[in-house]
Amino acid sequence: MRIYKKITHKRGGLRVNTSVEGKTLEQKIEQIMSNGDKIEAEAELIYTDRKDGVVSGHNIRTDRFEVAVDAIGRTERAETAKRDNVAKLDIVKDDEKPSGTEGEEG
Repeated sequence: MRIYKKITHKRGGLRVNTSVEGKTLEQKIEQIMSNGDKIEAEAELIYTDRKDGVVSGHNIRTDRFEVAVDAIGRTERAETAKRDNVAKLDIVKDDEKPSGTEGEEG
């Protein structure tokens, strides 16, 4: 007689890392210098013209909470407009019902 259940081991979801080791920075610079290749990996342009000002996504003084509140407000207004538009469409559909079907019971 057994007191404990027999433990069965199921196959796990362990995945083997199949990544390959990339070139070091020194090797990349050596290749660029020797072959005269252009630099392929470019970062996003964060500098703008002075007249455009600083992009709020890259400004360290930007209040991220205010940006998030503005985004939520835009989303909320879009959802409200969509909901109001659907309600207007429902009213129009109700008005277009055939006149003989109102008040009849099946």
